[in-house]
Amino acid sequence: MDRLPLLLAAAMVMLTAWPCAAAEPSFPQHTLDNGRVKLRMYLPDAQRGFYRSTRFDWSGMIDRVEYAGHIFYSYWKQTHDPVNGTDDVVGPAEEFGMQLPPLGYDQARPGETFIKIGIGHLLKPQEPRYRYAQPYAIARPGAWTIISTAGFVQMQQDLKDERGYGYQYIKRIELLADAPGFVIGHRLKNTGTRPILTDHYNHNFTMIDGDRIGRNYRITLGFAPAINQVERPVLQPNVLSLEGRDVVFVSDVNQPLWVRLDGFDPASVAHNLIVIRNLRTGAAIRISGDRPLWRFAFYSADTAVCPEPFVHLDLAPGAEAQWQYRYELVAGGR
Repeated sequence: MDRLPLLLAAAMVMLTAWPCAAAEPSFPQHTLDNGRVKLRMYLPDAQRGFYRSTRFDWSGMIDRVEYAGHIFYSYWKQTHDPVNGTDDVVGPAEEFGMQLPPLGYDQARPGETFIKIGIGHLLKPQEPRYRYAQPYAIARPGAWTIISTAGFVQMQQDLKDERGYGYQYIKRIELLADAPGFVIGHRLKNTGTRPILTDHYNHNFTMIDGDRIGRNYRITLGFAPAINQVERPVLQPNVLSLEGRDVVFVSDVNQPLWVRLDGFDPASVAHNLIVIRNLRTGAAIRISGDRPLWRFAFYSADTAVCPEPFVHLDLAPGAEAQWQYRYELVAGGR
């Protein structure tokens, strides 16, 4: 009986260190570790993957990063449904075709398939327009080729359909050699006979050191943001303030909020910059992209702050695009 309190305490420590949904051993995963930064990610898998729904790219969702005693990212929801939970994702989750319809969607009739890059062939139901937040039936998931080492993971998906759409998509997540952090690199090649016109963004579900979102956080952008006046914000009053290049929480977040932000130069790569700081612990993430912004949105719940940089991709048959995001980690003073 004397050992019971010790066992319970040990169990609580384990649960605190590794969130319940993230610790499920059946989800295929891989850890990168260079002795300075330790990064755990989920690997794409049509049968056992952590995420098998139809909104986000299945490849390389980063669940947890450890550096200098700080913890970056953690699962942000109370429940987890791998198949039907369209936003049951974690960390730097990415999506193709949110603003522009997925490949072949407009040409497909109800009951026919279209392509969601990073997922596979989806069935189109009877509906007036594409709805990114709705789960679609998967007719054929795309196969993945995965190469993993201690320093990087590379995931590749090759897909084609009968309408002439086709692509080779490669995502590579690699620990930085010159700084604490990692890089998410992308290569998309049009291997079909039709042009590929799509958008890509990272939702960046971010929590630092387990702190809920609010006055402990400040976000600095590469441009001075202004609220878009066409897409009206779904915004809690007296929660956010825009101060120069900073997005400031004037109170803690209790309900989800969303706003589209303008103010960036669509020709400036320097404007594709985000710094997320935890003011309490001093830890921060600096995210820099190497392509100009096409669109920028900002979402937050009480458990994740999400600056969302979009890029635009227009590929003729045979053309390819490469782009990356560099994540540099900053340690605080604790």
